[in-house]
Amino acid sequence: MLELTAETNVDLPCSALQHGYGLFETVRVATGVPLLLELHLERLRDGLAALDLPPPPDTDTVRRFAARHAVPAGADGALKLVAADGRLMVWFGRPPRSIRNPATLLVFDGWRRHAAGLLSRHKTVSYLENMRLIQAARQAGADEAVVLNTSGRLCDGSRTTLYVVRHGEALTPRAADGALPGVIRRLLLEAGRAREAVLTPRDLAAADAVFLSNALLGIVTVRRILGVDHRLPAHAAIRNARRTLAARWQDEVGRYGRPASC
Repeated sequence: MLELTAETNVDLPCSALQHGYGLFETVRVATGVPLLLELHLERLRDGLAALDLPPPPDTDTVRRFAARHAVPAGADGALKLVAADGRLMVWFGRPPRSIRNPATLLVFDGWRRHAAGLLSRHKTVSYLENMRLIQAARQAGADEAVVLNTSGRLCDGSRTTLYVVRHGEALTPRAADGALPGVIRRLLLEAGRAREAVLTPRDLAAADAVFLSNALLGIVTVRRILGVDHRLPAHAAIRNARRTLAARWQDEVGRYGRPASC
């Protein structure tokens, strides 16, 4: 099992991180509570198993450790978990630069994602491709970029899961097509608020509405897609997704919150 630690110094010459051999999770924290922590740790556990690395401690152990050593009582921000070198490093900080809501979306075709590749299925610290997508979006005047796989099917964004609303139903690219199994994506799929589908750029152009999800930002409405003339409206499917997520967040704050004086 990985050793929990708040020590984040790394002996880089001896660390597997110099080769990108590790996994990470970024967890939204509201009023001192790491939200959807169980889902984050389940995804982390799956990734560690795929990389033949030891599993993380259980959710309750990580939650108690974070409360004691990382997350200030009542604080809002982001809890970062990095698994490498036999350790699960834990620290708290401000969220990274956010995506505007509503957002402008770029469909990026500068390269293609290999749907069966290891890096598409797990949240590894080998993050260069995602950083380049963020740069491509900013250079084009967009807030986020979604990428295609080698078959021309939609995957996901640099930091987000994509949803296309069609005939009132929210559809999200399949994990089999290269989409990362996002934690909010899982929540919405299990709640019946979305389902997997094969999606192409034509589906985006013909969509009733489009939205994104991200563990830190929640649900982000897409108002405009570069290269598509019409502006996208708000939609009941987006409101329903947002309500489902907000109810889960509220439930977890109620269950795990602690007084700021603790």
